[in-house]
Amino acid sequence: MQKSILLTVFLIILVPLSLADGANLGAGVGESSAIEEVIFLNSCGAIFVPGNYQLTNDVAASSSCYEILADNVHINCADHSIMYAQSGFGTGVSGGDIHDISLANCKIIQGSTAHSMAQGASAVKLVNTAQVVIDSVMVSTTGDEGHGFSLQKSTNVQIKESKSETSGVGSSAIFFDTISNSVLVNNVFASSGANAPAMVLQDSAMNLLNENELS
Repeated sequence: MQKSILLTVFLIILVPLSLADGANLGAGVGESSAIEEVIFLNSCGAIFVPGNYQLTNDVAASSSCYEILADNVHINCADHSIMYAQSGFGTGVSGGDIHDISLANCKIIQGSTAHSMAQGASAVKLVNTAQVVIDSVMVSTTGDEGHGFSLQKSTNVQIKESKSETSGVGSSAIFFDTISNSVLVNNVFASSGANAPAMVLQDSAMNLLNENELS
C-alpha cells in the first residue's frame, strides 16, 4: 500500500459543521422543517426538507437509496449500513445544486454486480454542491465505473477519517472533477479494478490533501 501526503500552499476555507452530537445529526424523509430536532429514518427515500437525520437501522434499496433535494441536510447513519443498487442501477447518497450537507458514521455498500445495470453506481455522488462534510464514512462499490466518492463542480468539501474501496473497471475510490477549496485528510482510498486509479483529481485546484493512504 502506498501512502501519499499531498499539500498545497493555499489557505482552505472551512465551514464548521457540528458532527459531534446526535442533536445536530438526524434522519428523516422530509416531514419536518425544524433544523434542531432529530428526524429518525428507517428506510430509503428522497429528502425534501432541511433537517438533522439519523438512521435507526440498516436500510436497503433495489436502486438508489437517498437523494438529497434540500439545503442544510445532515445525515448521521449511527454506524448503520446503506445498501443500494441491489438489483438495478442507483447511487447510495446523491444530490445536486445543494449546500450545507453532511454525512457521518455510515457504511454505504453496493449490491451484487450480477445485474446488467451495475455500471456507474457510485456510493456517494454530489454535483454542484458547497459546504459538504463527509466524516467517518466507509463506502464500497463493485460495478464498473462506480466511484466510491464522486464529487463534481463543488467547493468547500471536507472528507475525513473515511474509507473507500472499489473493485470495478474504471472505478476510482475518489473522483474529484472541478473541485476547489476542499480538504481530504486521514482517509484510505483503494481501487483494485483495471484502469482505476485510487484517486482522480481533474480540473481541481486550491485543495489540501494530507495523510491519505492510496492503493
